[in-house]
Amino acid sequence: MRSATQDKDVWLMTRKTPLVAFSAAGALFCSLAIAQAAETYPARPVRLIVPVAAGAAADVLARLTADWVGRETGQPMIVENRAGGGGAIAVETVARADPDGYTLLFPTNGTITINRALTKDAPIDTLDLVPIAPVAKTANLLVINAGVPAHTLAEFIALAKAHPGKIDYASAGLGSTPHLAGAMFAHLTGINIVHVPYRGAAPATNDLVAGNVQMLAIAYGTVAPFVADGKLRILAVAGPHRLSYLPDVPSAAEAGLPGWDMETWYGLFGPKGTPPAVVDRLNQSVQRFLDDEHTKQRFAEGYYEPMKMTPEDFAAAVRAEAAKWQRFVHDAGIAPQ
Repeated sequence: MRSATQDKDVWLMTRKTPLVAFSAAGALFCSLAIAQAAETYPARPVRLIVPVAAGAAADVLARLTADWVGRETGQPMIVENRAGGGGAIAVETVARADPDGYTLLFPTNGTITINRALTKDAPIDTLDLVPIAPVAKTANLLVINAGVPAHTLAEFIALAKAHPGKIDYASAGLGSTPHLAGAMFAHLTGINIVHVPYRGAAPATNDLVAGNVQMLAIAYGTVAPFVADGKLRILAVAGPHRLSYLPDVPSAAEAGLPGWDMETWYGLFGPKGTPPAVVDRLNQSVQRFLDDEHTKQRFAEGYYEPMKMTPEDFAAAVRAEAAKWQRFVHDAGIAPQ
């Protein structure tokens, strides 16, 4: 005769199979639902959150991208500007959104990889976001006010060494690429220059033109009119090569500062958990956008270089860059805020 314990064991065994089957069926149903949603994506308008004010470079590129993807998919991609907090407001908005592909982020590397190294106890780790597709990149240039008595990079470095703490460099804000470009320049040359952060590239450039600051590391499109007017002077490209549209400007390596390599890139990200099929759908749409002849013309006019990567390659590049800036912040003795 079986004991009560044995009867209980038999009862539990008879209940296990249906429970397992139910769990497997539930998982299968969820998988099919996700796959079906990805096939029909997008079925409604998509929000594209941009962490800068309207009119900034990231905003312009975001609207070009949104217009193309929206027309191609048949659903509008609506740009929303959420400036502030060095991109933290926009990042948190997207990170806390449903991971269904209907709330996306269009940041620069400053928001994703640089701010991460400079921010202490951030509520959101930007590496938790899902890299979807890079869109464009642009080189940074060392630009000075035309009244500064230096016409080469070597002359400017010598001037800064002769007057420690007397030269100010502007940036578009803490954690922006101009900030880290200037900090890296100071670290590599051993000079003492003072960082003056602004709320965006436009006010930083205006103060450089006015002579209130002496140096800015920025993309050419921002300063081109002032260079043409003779109000600003370009000394070098923050990178290993000359630029096709500035053939007479030496690279940092040619000017005697190898290793000063700073570019700004822009791309598309989603919340953690965004379905791979949605990521692939968006990535392929961006690839076609970058292959379009009108896009190429617009990028050339704005001095941007298209970036084409798979989601996997983009994710690897983001992680590598984040690690690079983490090391630099540590080695340069910059205290995260």
